[in-house]
Amino acid sequence: LNFYFVNVFVGGAAGLSSAIEALRMGANVTLLEKSARIGGNSAKASSGISAAYTSIQKQHQVSDSVKNFLEDTTRTGLGFGDKQMVSTLVNESAGTIDFILNELKLPVTELLQLGGHSARRTHRLATHAPIGFSLVKALETRIADMIVNGQSGSYQLISSATVTRLQLQSESELNIDEKNSHTIPNSPTVEVT
Repeated sequence: LNFYFVNVFVGGAAGLSSAIEALRMGANVTLLEKSARIGGNSAKASSGISAAYTSIQKQHQVSDSVKNFLEDTTRTGLGFGDKQMVSTLVNESAGTIDFILNELKLPVTELLQLGGHSARRTHRLATHAPIGFSLVKALETRIADMIVNGQSGSYQLISSATVTRLQLQSESELNIDEKNSHTIPNSPTVEVT
């Protein structure tokens, strides 16, 4: 690595996943969450996670393809979606399910066909527990396990953070909050939503 610190803004599934990848590379991570509790909108998700051409679909003999997922997503979005982002979403969706199954150990083995889909591709927990809350908890647990087992750099969570500006405090620090004068390392920053 050419850097030792990574700042991640927003602690939903995308932020926690970004933190895991940075930690895996040995970075020291500061995650900033605007709420008192981590999870954001991800923690509220209840339907499931849509993905195409997954190992679970193959086990259930569901005929689906990345091409069909792309067509369904484009059609239901009335063509307004960013083509590159939609392409990335559908092309990497099976890998997301593999990560959830294998690394997070969440059994997203139930398949549903939701509105706008041409196949059963929404993956839910076999227990029917809310997927969002379970996913956030599993991501938090994975980060904790990485730290305890020495598989990563360090991790700091700043909750109830208000990022009002990024102002260079010194060569090595950024001021992020006028009220509380929080500082974070002046290093690469990932902002996810």
